[in-house]
Amino acid sequence: PARVVTLAISDVPGDDPAVIASGPTVPDATTCADALRILDRHGIGLPPVVRAALAAGALETPKPEPGQAPEVHLIATPRQSLEAAAAAARSAGLAVHLLSDEMEGESREVGAVHAALARSVARHGAPFARPCV
Repeated sequence: PARVVTLAISDVPGDDPAVIASGPTVPDATTCADALRILDRHGIGLPPVVRAALAAGALETPKPEPGQAPEVHLIATPRQSLEAAAAAARSAGLAVHLLSDEMEGESREVGAVHAALARSVARHGAPFARPCV
């Protein structure tokens, strides 16, 4: 087989190449059986034809070959993006507090947390002194 090199931009906490959407060349270690267990655990129903396809393994994705790690180069990560934004904000004279590159969740929920922090700073000067968040 041809050599494949993946250049990926991570947008996920932990930077796992198997879950980065821009890294479709990386084999997925999960199985159809894993998917069925999750669906069953959460009581999620499926059309019978889909359940049968999963049960038969008909929808399996390529799996990693033993001893053959994919060649992946992360050309950007969430941490690098935050650091670059922080540097730009600092150069504009703003105080910066990087909260985390590990946040996960619905955008509206994460945004609500950021908004609550900003309101707390505006009203009480805490937990930071008027930062750029």
